[in-house]
Amino acid sequence: MTSSDVFFVGAKIGDKDFSDEFIKEGKWQLGWFGQESNENYRKMLAILEDITVGDTIVLKSTYTRSKGLPFEHDDKTISVMKLKKLGTVTQNVHDGHTLLVNWEPDFKPKEWYFYTNRKMIWKVSDTGEMDSAHKLIQFVKNDMTQDYKYFLDDEKVSSSNEDRLQFELKERKQDFLDFFSKDKWTSVIPKADWLSGYWDDEENYKKIKLVPIKQLLSKIKNLTPTENEYIRHIPDNLFSITDSEKFIRIADLINGIITKHRPELKAIIDSLNIVEGKRRRHWDYSNFKMRSWYQNYQKYLDQYDSEGNTAMLLQESRQLMNSKNMILRGAPGTGKTFLAKSMAADIVSEGATTDITNLSKEQQSQIGFVQFHPSYDYTDFVEGLRPLTRTDGSMGFELKDGTFTCFVKQARQNFELSRKSLQEQNIENDAWNVVDAYLDNVELLEDKLKIQSGNEFYFEVIDEENIQLAVPKNEISSKVVLKRQTLKDMVASEIEFTRSKDISNFFSNRKRRRQEDSYYFAVYNDIKEKQKNFKHETNELKVVEKPFVFIIDEINRGEISKIFGELFYSIDPGYRGMVGSVSTQYANLHDDPSEKFFVPENVYIIGTMNDIDRSVDSFDFAMRRRFRFVEVKASNQLKMLDELDDDTKEQAIQKLTNLNNAISATDELNDNYQIGPSYFLKLRQIGFDDLWDDYLQPLLKEYIRGMYNENDIMDRFQQAYNQVSDQDDDDTNSR
Repeated sequence: MTSSDVFFVGAKIGDKDFSDEFIKEGKWQLGWFGQESNENYRKMLAILEDITVGDTIVLKSTYTRSKGLPFEHDDKTISVMKLKKLGTVTQNVHDGHTLLVNWEPDFKPKEWYFYTNRKMIWKVSDTGEMDSAHKLIQFVKNDMTQDYKYFLDDEKVSSSNEDRLQFELKERKQDFLDFFSKDKWTSVIPKADWLSGYWDDEENYKKIKLVPIKQLLSKIKNLTPTENEYIRHIPDNLFSITDSEKFIRIADLINGIITKHRPELKAIIDSLNIVEGKRRRHWDYSNFKMRSWYQNYQKYLDQYDSEGNTAMLLQESRQLMNSKNMILRGAPGTGKTFLAKSMAADIVSEGATTDITNLSKEQQSQIGFVQFHPSYDYTDFVEGLRPLTRTDGSMGFELKDGTFTCFVKQARQNFELSRKSLQEQNIENDAWNVVDAYLDNVELLEDKLKIQSGNEFYFEVIDEENIQLAVPKNEISSKVVLKRQTLKDMVASEIEFTRSKDISNFFSNRKRRRQEDSYYFAVYNDIKEKQKNFKHETNELKVVEKPFVFIIDEINRGEISKIFGELFYSIDPGYRGMVGSVSTQYANLHDDPSEKFFVPENVYIIGTMNDIDRSVDSFDFAMRRRFRFVEVKASNQLKMLDELDDDTKEQAIQKLTNLNNAISATDELNDNYQIGPSYFLKLRQIGFDDLWDDYLQPLLKEYIRGMYNENDIMDRFQQAYNQVSDQDDDDTNSR
């Protein structure tokens, strides 16, 4: 061991992340308590015992990502290592588990790409060569910028290097086996071989006619065209799938085919199992007939998916990142909306804060919020006709985007821009800046231009999307509406338009009204003439994909099918992007009627729902299938009460706990009727008695209305609320 060694260590033991605890207590632990005889533990112990006082240690988590990366990568999956904390070892306790560490308080978490390791403890040595290890250590110790080009160009990590790819798949297979304790290997090993499509032990198993699952299913003779298409999307080696949501979708396809063609598939497997007249152990139909064949790998991926979002402070945030859509359900006042906003802040800040007020203005724009109610409908949410008063005083209607559509367009702009090169991004941003600067300097109702026929027009109304022109001498229509986006596309194209027909030809792939092209041509020429007067800066940092979180409060209070309409399909996590595109109800009124609506992959939806609200029963089952439901219990949200002073908070928790115990013990009631902590935040303005009389008592009476012993039940509730704990007296006596 030399001083040039750095030890990268994980913090997840079982299902819990101990990062905060380790940092707070100035230590690190290997885990594996009670499993000291495990072979994998012994391997890691050998590294642990090699660590001495003064060694550098880095708290890390390792995961993969294909989006939101700071370099161009063609959407390929990249290995990422989150460096959470840098520290120096002050003592190796030599108990087989524990190091005492002085964690640096000023170290800011950051991400490192490509050269990573998922093991609980990883020793990296700097030999002085300008290799990956040296670059990683310099990145950690001296805050050197990572040279992405070195790794992207390096043949060792090139996606075109088949040997490297196969090595990574074997490494993942072994990592999958290491994930399970030794006593489970008997059942896991054959499943690992099914997943990978090959045996590792060629000496003993080389006679097995093992084929990948994709090829196995292809042997079924009675496949439908749809099933053949499904099989086409299955990779030969399922270890190439590193995202749990994608794996489940593939597993569902496989299970559907297995279920439908069970007898034929059993015969095929049986024929492959026979080696020299004997059936091979662990290679019978039991590996496939149950849905459990894939659950081990799903559990493995879920482990690393949650680590992949360990930048997030909240477990619910990590769950949302994996599932796309989530509904927080629970009793009234449990803090569902509070939690939804905390999750949104957590996600858009990449784990920097859960307080939405601490976000920058740009980050706040990545969060949308709406509350459903019985009168809310499709025109509010997606799009609809709205009254319009023109400058001449006449009335009309215009098509306006709803709250969700406006939000999705913003997310889609970021999503699509992030997939372009830095040069393309700069051209597009410059075009936006030029068009915006031009329109900002327009004098409404005064600045006049002419089209080629000589007709004059002036600018009447300009908003974020449209430019309304007035054409007094136009006999057909005195109003013309242009689109900001169209002008931006023209400027960004860097094409010299010499006549209006050039514009028609440029947009020939779009269904649009060509009569406006003469007006676009006139405005375009004016922009080009004045462009040199506009000052704008070129962005030297590549735009990366950002998460956008849309919160729907009281989602079950609206008529879901009426509000979402055809968007049922588009919000499905499995149909994000163009594959889930739909024509909206007012598509015929769009400038391009062929344009379809879709929800990009960087949009995450959170709904909140009261379990005991009568409108829960009307919640559409089609929508239920598209959301992950997470229960929010009163006892899990007590952190909300931190806003109260210590004495009030202590009393509030005691009263809340006592009252909820009484509610749960009441016949015909259950935990769904418990009181949430948000009610007790009113103690900032009122006292405990007023809280009971004006808020809690009326709610509880509504709960038990119609029960034969209402008065007795209310008395029990009030006694529980006013119960005084004897704990302090007991503590005093015990001292």
